[in-house]
Amino acid sequence: LAKKNLLPKYSFPVDTVDLQTNFSKEGSKINLSRDLLLAISDYAPGAQVVAGGHVWESAGIRHLPGKKLHSWSWTECQHCHHIETSMEEFTPEDHCSQCGYVLPVGVNRKFLIPTYGFVAKQTPKSVGMTPPKRPWGRIEFVRKFGEEVSSQEYLDLQSLDKAQVLTRAWARTEMGALETGSNIRGYWYCESCGFSSPVDGTRPKRHHNPRTTQECRSTWLEPRSLGHTYETDIAAISVPTFTSRDFVDWRPAMYALIEAASETLEINRDDLNGTMATHDGDPTMVLFDTVPGGAGITRQVRESFTQVLDAAIHRVSHCGCGEDTSCYACLRSYSNQRFHRELRRDLAFDLLQHMQQAVTATPEKPGPL
Repeated sequence: LAKKNLLPKYSFPVDTVDLQTNFSKEGSKINLSRDLLLAISDYAPGAQVVAGGHVWESAGIRHLPGKKLHSWSWTECQHCHHIETSMEEFTPEDHCSQCGYVLPVGVNRKFLIPTYGFVAKQTPKSVGMTPPKRPWGRIEFVRKFGEEVSSQEYLDLQSLDKAQVLTRAWARTEMGALETGSNIRGYWYCESCGFSSPVDGTRPKRHHNPRTTQECRSTWLEPRSLGHTYETDIAAISVPTFTSRDFVDWRPAMYALIEAASETLEINRDDLNGTMATHDGDPTMVLFDTVPGGAGITRQVRESFTQVLDAAIHRVSHCGCGEDTSCYACLRSYSNQRFHRELRRDLAFDLLQHMQQAVTATPEKPGPL
């Protein structure tokens, strides 16, 4: 039932994978497991985990005899920035499922879903003063919009600069997550033994099987990202009257809303995240439950939208950092570090203020669309 999204997976975890450490006496005493959505980053090759008084470093992808991990193709539409995935190679005839534009040819990238987990180096390190390495190069995206269950419109037609905000609730939306490594280039991967390491230079000429520590006979490694797909609930927020269509101008406001919702509604920040998408031709802020299956978090955000919007405006207008930047007190978090350089308080304020114009001009309980 949880796999079919009829019951929330936070009560019935079914996508849990391990970082295998049972090669030694120390490793046999611990059990490292994560939901696959987190594991593709926390257990990615080269990542380190502190457990049992030791530092365990991921050395590769776990393989099972007779079961090969399939590689998927992925690419980014150059027009709407939608991430398109396919079990086959993309061709010049393939079009973006969101905007219809031809997908770029020659930039096919691959990802695999580490269904069977990860393998740690057999010899752990002692815990020292240096923090463990945790690469984070995640790309999260809407793979396919699900079923729209409700919508709300806020509209100001009286002012010279008209403003419109649309909020929608979607159920059973298919989300995707890709871990591309800290340098966004993925990981070298051996299909034979599962060895994997971050792509940070030339292709390694030799490597060892992470399970047996013996030198692998295969010498060919290919770059791969790590991926996972799941269904959850989302809240989509679009502002058709906002002039900019560049996602860079929208992300700061999206993260301001997420941080404000977490604080105002007392939601665990790790349970709520967001990404940008294009829907009906408009840039759209997508807030989603990180709990596969959904836990009702985005519904809370929509029901308290005006309160969350006010809190977001207060957050970006009263922070002590520079207006042309941001900090962890206003917009930044560990999960959005990929965008830290482009998150600016002034950009967030411009879009949020435009949204507030529409909300203020709308009756307190506007009817559904």
